[in-house]
Amino acid sequence: MNRFKYTATLVLITLIYMSFAACSKDLGGVKNDKDSGITMKVNGEFWGTTINTLFTEAHESSTLGEFYVVYVGGQRTDAEDSETDVSVFNMFISIPKSKFKNPKGAYSIMKEDEVMASQASANYAVSTGSNQTWYASYNPENSTQAVGTVEITSFEIGEQSVFGHSTSKEGYTKLSGTFRMDLYALQDSPGAPLKVTEGKFNLKAGIGFDF
Repeated sequence: MNRFKYTATLVLITLIYMSFAACSKDLGGVKNDKDSGITMKVNGEFWGTTINTLFTEAHESSTLGEFYVVYVGGQRTDAEDSETDVSVFNMFISIPKSKFKNPKGAYSIMKEDEVMASQASANYAVSTGSNQTWYASYNPENSTQAVGTVEITSFEIGEQSVFGHSTSKEGYTKLSGTFRMDLYALQDSPGAPLKVTEGKFNLKAGIGFDF
């Protein structure tokens, strides 16, 4: 399918993450916080969010009809030395209107441009000092192949709000689930994928803090 029209939302969320990075740095970031809104293992190493986000947007296209894009994402900030390490994880889940009232179930994780209804995409970025690496949910040897699964296990629907202010938009006010996937570096020679395992999310609508 064509790219989801979430660019403006993603840019806004990224700016908010950057604004709060200094706050989490002052508090030392998080280490092995199993209560973070999003947790996972990346190549066997624990990762948990400092800031998390859940947001639902309604969309319509000639190909998919009416559907919803659910954004599940978060940032982790580590500041134990002279440099601040920041990593960001994002998932976009495409839910057809017919499943909006009951989205429970598994969604295959695909390359963003290949996502159809009842599928999802993901990306991950790591920034250390002046170096930044981006990873995405695609297999460079077979871009149409699923690289993982996200499963929604519980949810609540209502009017979404951000920092206590209503958006007047219906969406998921709570969402929980699990995920696993392979992520490949966005470069000419991506090498071996990052193995994301034991992923879990338990979020409320809007922006949450895990520090």
